[in-house]
Amino acid sequence: MVVVEEVEEETSKDQTGAKKAAGQGADKSGDQQKPAAAVEAAAAAPAAPAAPEMKLSQILPMVAMMGLQKYNLEEMGLVHHVEIAYIVVQVLCLGFLYVVYLQINKMADGGKKIKIPEVKQMGQVVSPAKEQTAKEYDMEKFKEALKQPVMGAVIMGGIYYKWGSLMPLVMQVLMTPMQFYESPLFQIHLLGKKMDRPFPVPPGPFDALKGLTGGEPDPAAEAGVDKKDD
Repeated sequence: MVVVEEVEEETSKDQTGAKKAAGQGADKSGDQQKPAAAVEAAAAAPAAPAAPEMKLSQILPMVAMMGLQKYNLEEMGLVHHVEIAYIVVQVLCLGFLYVVYLQINKMADGGKKIKIPEVKQMGQVVSPAKEQTAKEYDMEKFKEALKQPVMGAVIMGGIYYKWGSLMPLVMQVLMTPMQFYESPLFQIHLLGKKMDRPFPVPPGPFDALKGLTGGEPDPAAEAGVDKKDD
């Protein structure tokens, strides 16, 4: 009987040790799974939104206005210098636009179609949704870019002729090349950078008031997608 009791005690000890070893193994496997789960959760977490990029064309007007308040260009005898600089800048920008035009013409005619969402202004559709190739899209954007310096020259020339203020001319001398340099067409066709099409739509003059009026733009409406009732 004593021998049987000793055998039973040794058997129970072995079973207890096996259970402890199995528990330790499970704990180790659980510890190994925790870092993997943490890595997966971190990868699944949404990325933080990118900080808004401050462009030089947004800072330059403020610096120019502060400088013009401190220095009087007319008293300094720089009127003709500003006039010549304005004409030179306009001619150079038109020359670079012509180079962009030549680069767009070299693009292949075919290719994948790009879905262009509709464009709305003041609640009205000014450009319907459509599909275009990269060449067609760039050529359309080139025509829009060509209108800006032409219209700007006419408007600024009229203001200067009527009131004789140098402020608009100085601002155009500084802003026109900056805006042209930051444009997607310049970045793609003259600097060789790759950018996604369609290009980001610049904010409108009334976008800042949307938060005050209690409404935010509907992404589905801006993309030309009709909502369907569930």
